[in-house]
Amino acid sequence: MDVSHAIGIIGSSLLITFSLPQLIKTLKIKNVEGLSLYTCLMCCIGCFMVLYYIAHGTKDGLLIFNYFFNGSVYLILTLLWFKYRKK
Repeated sequence: MDVSHAIGIIGSSLLITFSLPQLIKTLKIKNVEGLSLYTCLMCCIGCFMVLYYIAHGTKDGLLIFNYFFNGSVYLILTLLWFKYRKK
């Protein structure tokens, strides 16, 4: 394994795990008061757009998994925002 591949794996691992704490906290406290709907929507849409680009270009499995995972987490956070928001 060369250095650039190792850096890619480490970077993808960090990106995969960065959204999990927010999802876990939101599910635990059932409160989205500090969660920005627009941030969740932009991350979700952006992840799936990049996923589409990667799937039709490089077909790099690690990147596809990374963006699919993060897009799914932000889709769940967006749905939780609508579920737990104060009306």
